[in-house]
Amino acid sequence: MIKDRRLGHLGMASRDVDATVAWYVDVLGFEKIGEFKAPNGKIDHYCFESEDVEKDYEYGLEQGYTITTEGIEELPGLWEWGVRFFKIGAPTGQQVEFCQIL
Repeated sequence: MIKDRRLGHLGMASRDVDATVAWYVDVLGFEKIGEFKAPNGKIDHYCFESEDVEKDYEYGLEQGYTITTEGIEELPGLWEWGVRFFKIGAPTGQQVEFCQIL
């Protein structure tokens, strides 16, 4: 079952990225660990961390989830050793990502 996952990150839109980052870092005390600018300016997805992304992927296939990535993808440049992830489409239109930080 996938329900016991920690929220890993949330992609969100901002009209003023610098001011938004400053507020989260300076006011709330968060640490900025990365930034990606999407051209269409909308909330793109939310992500749950996985201890075994392959197991979660297989579970998703068994449950008939709509996988919206081309299988499990990998981004070697994120975090120290990279990340492996896949996304599913929620019935209400959101993208839900499951990622394993390597």
